[in-house]
Amino acid sequence: MEPEECGGYNAYFLHELLDEYQCPVCIMALREPVITLCGHRLCFSCSEEMKKRNNGVLICPLDKTVLHSEKVFPDKFTERAILQLKVKCDNFSKSCQWTGELKTINNHLTSCEYREVKCLNEQCSATLLRKELSDHMEKHCIYRLVSCQYCKQEIIFCDNQIHEEICECLPLCCVNQCGMKILRKEMSSHIIDSCANTVIPCQYLNIGCKFKGMRKEHETHANSSMQNHLSMAISKLDALESKITLTVDTLENKIASNVKSLENKITLTADALEKKIMSKVESLETKIESKPVALENKITSAVDALKNELISKVDAQKDKIMLHEKNLETIMAFLAVETPHFVRFFSVFDEKTCEEEYDEEDNEEDNWEDDEEDDEEDGEEDDGEDDEEDNETNQKEDVFASIHYHIQRLIQLRLSTSDRVKLYLNYFEMLLQGIEKTTRHNLTRRTLFSHFQKSCEMQKKLLDK
Repeated sequence: MEPEECGGYNAYFLHELLDEYQCPVCIMALREPVITLCGHRLCFSCSEEMKKRNNGVLICPLDKTVLHSEKVFPDKFTERAILQLKVKCDNFSKSCQWTGELKTINNHLTSCEYREVKCLNEQCSATLLRKELSDHMEKHCIYRLVSCQYCKQEIIFCDNQIHEEICECLPLCCVNQCGMKILRKEMSSHIIDSCANTVIPCQYLNIGCKFKGMRKEHETHANSSMQNHLSMAISKLDALESKITLTVDTLENKIASNVKSLENKITLTADALEKKIMSKVESLETKIESKPVALENKITSAVDALKNELISKVDAQKDKIMLHEKNLETIMAFLAVETPHFVRFFSVFDEKTCEEEYDEEDNEEDNWEDDEEDDEEDGEEDDGEDDEEDNETNQKEDVFASIHYHIQRLIQLRLSTSDRVKLYLNYFEMLLQGIEKTTRHNLTRRTLFSHFQKSCEMQKKLLDK
């Protein structure tokens, strides 16, 4: 009994079904019963089918009363009563002994051992009882999977014979009927290498034995034909010796001819190379002869340029030396004339004359110093001024005496021009320092010796250049 089918329950009840539980349309037990206004009961599916046939109008099949949809109601009480009725299994004719309530029959049918089912292999079309399915799958179904007894590969049972025809691990009798069973994959190597019935030539075929026979006969053949094999080997050796002799002769002739041709080629090549080398040597000699002349010309021109440059530099240096010597002569003449005059002039230098020629700045400094001093220290200040004047007079005499000595010593020395200029300049600076010390308050003498100071600066610049 399938729950999806139309109409009532087609079940085998243990007891006779009451009329009130039977549908008047399908004549089976009511499935999802509905009750009409006229008091009759129908299956819900039967009532819907009648509506379709009567263009949507429900007519009671018993009293032909026209019924409306709102006047038809589900009868749950009757449905519960029917589902609690005792029924047999649908497969009771196949010896199933199950009985139970109608509402549990579908659960039973899903596992009923007496229900007919289809084989689980898609290619198989057999139908059988559920309890026989496992035995059928294991032993009787021709589409079941089995393992090859030789190679252990899984195959379909009905293809077993086809598989054995190609199975590499199937043992077969030797095709040469040697009595051994060999795996199909090893048959070819057995026939070639070890089959006793394989026909093979004699092992002395290369020396001329023409015997062919089964492998098992070769030992007998070798023992019986030993003398023949020896004579064949001797004749083969003689033939080989004659062949080797001929080959050696032909090779010697070829080698001799090749050596001659190579000698000729070497001679020709050597002549050609000698000619090429001679031509290259001649070209190199001409190049070598031409290059020294060009180099000599370059060297001569470079030497001339260097000579001219050195001559010009020497001339410039000579001009500078002449200028230095002229300046030295001028300075020496100046010193020879003026130095005694300066010494004599400064030795009679009068302090009073210097005081009259003070500039305005020195007067302001003396006045400022006088304002700071107290009246009580006037006597002490006069004594200090007298001592300072004596020290200054002694200092002037020492400076001019030193200058006079160094000038006389310098005139006596025989030094180079540049060394003399440097010594003169050093002494000039000493002279200027002495003059500045003795004439720092005398504008007339400072002007007198400004020309002497400028001359010394010019000599310094010339030396730096």
